Amino acid sequence: MTETTYTKNHMARLSAVPPAEQKFITFANGFPTMVEAVNACDDIDWLRGALLKLPRRARVKHVCALVRGTPAGGGKTVFDLLLNHRDRKAIEEAERWAADPHINAETTFATAAAAATKGFLTACWVAERPNSVATCWQRQYLKTQVDWSVLDVPREGGR
Repeated sequence: MTETTYTKNHMARLSAVPPAEQKFITFANGFPTMVEAVNACDDIDWLRGALLKLPRRARVKHVCALVRGTPAGGGKTVFDLLLNHRDRKAIEEAERWAADPHINAETTFATAAAAATKGFLTACWVAERPNSVATCWQRQYLKTQVDWSVLDVPREGGR
């Protein structure tokens, strides 16, 4: 394969990557480790996007934590905003699935992922305003509670 062919193939793959993911890749590649990239970042959307790169169980675990912990005002959290009993039960099921590596059923994962996604979108909506209490809480949680080193891969030129 010639260098030109390689470059064209690489560019074709890169152009197929969604813009938010390109931003994630570009930003993260500027740091020696993913942990350093996260610590340097104050962009909550980027941090949430990075969360989606984690392995399934870790992703579900942390998304559920965002649902449980994101302040929604009046002493409530996003979990309290889930008024449908099934949504709350599904978050609990998602937490069980994420915590127990012996649960392998894909249907359980599908239920967990669906519930976590619905709650996560609500958490993002609640934390939409920059510098709101909810946004600051999410930023702090994502920077301190997530093991970002699982995303570290050797980079070109020792990076």
